[in-house]
Amino acid sequence: MRLLFSNHRKEQQEAKARGCAEVRSHIGELEAGKENHLAALYPSLLSGDREMTRLAAEAVHVYMNRLDPAGTIRLDRRFRQYTSMEWRIDWTKISPADVTDRIDSREVRLSVLRLGTFHPNGYFRERCMRALADDEASLPYLALRLNDWVKQVRDTAYGLLSERLDTAAADTAVEMLPFFSQAKKGRRYAYRQMEDIEEKLEKKILLHLQELSLERLRDRPLVTRRFLYRLLLTPKVLPRAEADRLLEREKNGNEKALIIRLILNGYPCSDRDVEHYLRNKSPVVRKKALEIKYGRLGGAWEGLEAHLLDTAKGIRSDACYILQKHTDFDIVAFYKEKLHTPEEAAAILGIGENGGAEDAGVLKEYLFSDRPRLVKNAMKALSGLGASGLHDVYWNYLQDSDPGMSKTAYLAVCRSGLCYGAGRLYQAYEDSVCGHVRKYLLYLLLREPSWERLPFLLQLYRSDGVGADKMQMLIRQAVRFRSVYARISKKQADEIVRILELPGSALPDGLKKEIRFDLAHITVV
Repeated sequence: MRLLFSNHRKEQQEAKARGCAEVRSHIGELEAGKENHLAALYPSLLSGDREMTRLAAEAVHVYMNRLDPAGTIRLDRRFRQYTSMEWRIDWTKISPADVTDRIDSREVRLSVLRLGTFHPNGYFRERCMRALADDEASLPYLALRLNDWVKQVRDTAYGLLSERLDTAAADTAVEMLPFFSQAKKGRRYAYRQMEDIEEKLEKKILLHLQELSLERLRDRPLVTRRFLYRLLLTPKVLPRAEADRLLEREKNGNEKALIIRLILNGYPCSDRDVEHYLRNKSPVVRKKALEIKYGRLGGAWEGLEAHLLDTAKGIRSDACYILQKHTDFDIVAFYKEKLHTPEEAAAILGIGENGGAEDAGVLKEYLFSDRPRLVKNAMKALSGLGASGLHDVYWNYLQDSDPGMSKTAYLAVCRSGLCYGAGRLYQAYEDSVCGHVRKYLLYLLLREPSWERLPFLLQLYRSDGVGADKMQMLIRQAVRFRSVYARISKKQADEIVRILELPGSALPDGLKKEIRFDLAHITVV
């Protein structure tokens, strides 16, 4: 009997060791960024073993705490896709206490329950929500469930939020906004429920506006800022001066455009105010102010031509449009007069945007300027004009040590439709030690005809030093894409076969077979 007991105990210990090892393996994968292992960890909370439960729960807690609102929303969408828990455990009978009773830390328990609100089993999701209802910091998780795929869960989320929002802090309401906005994007929610929650959020924020730090608003998620900007500026809740401060603090172009639009459309703006915004350092603000001024005047005005020299293309384009529609102003002549002046950088771009091939000659000298900005602008302009004879110039700048110069040359090559040949591009790629140069050379190689580039892509496929994962993916995709309507010589076909037969190829055998099959039908003997 003693022996049997000893063996049983030994088996228990071995099973526990295996279980803990498995949990640690999942934790390692989770720490490596493999989010799907959360679903494998969650059932471990029901193992009955305190050590195993502690390991799994703490891993869930650490991972959940790392997530920003966008990451949490993404996890909500993916968690039930990852999980394969349904066949192992009947989650309809599991209570929140079943997964948290062996967890000592309150914060860890909350993380486990918050993840539980993403669970594929609706009964368990609902129970987790009810267990979290008294925790104010968990209300954002309940907000996501307003668009749950189960009506009962949606109704429960609405009932709990309706009750708790009345006493919640204004900061909590703000923290809910990304999650509420995500739920509102769905199509399953009840419109009246969503409208009621939105009204409660707005009321809470407006009543306690003084408690919120507008100075730190730019640190909030984009979706939060967008909601608050509309809430605070549409009915002119904030004084004009505070609205202007929000405009200056905001760094995102789209949100800045929203703020200036709300200000110009919602607040009294004099002509002097519009002129002030026309001098703003942000091109987004200047462009909107230009649109407002044009809308008020309905035509061109004295001094409009100065905006032709703006650093922002959108503003130059708007100024050109107004002048062309309402005047006979010679825009290209204006830009030519500004060459060899302090405004020549914008003038070069302006000629490229409004001139023709016959205007290219006045810009070519700038390709050899000692000012990089002028060189880049000249390449942009000349490629836009379709200037010829610049094949070698672009090639040299493509391999420049300055990443910005190399990128500009690459874009000019693409815009001009130039081809350098797969062999030349591959050799330059192999010879270059500059990462950005190799990247643009590879991009150009991928633009070459499928069968001409294939031998060189096969060589790169074999290489361990291709670079970033994105580059390797592009190469793999390009190797798989081949024109079945092309015709190639036997010499080209033989070279491809030779590379396919080289030892150490990473190319799958199935793909090699497909390529040989294609060759048999497109080779011209």
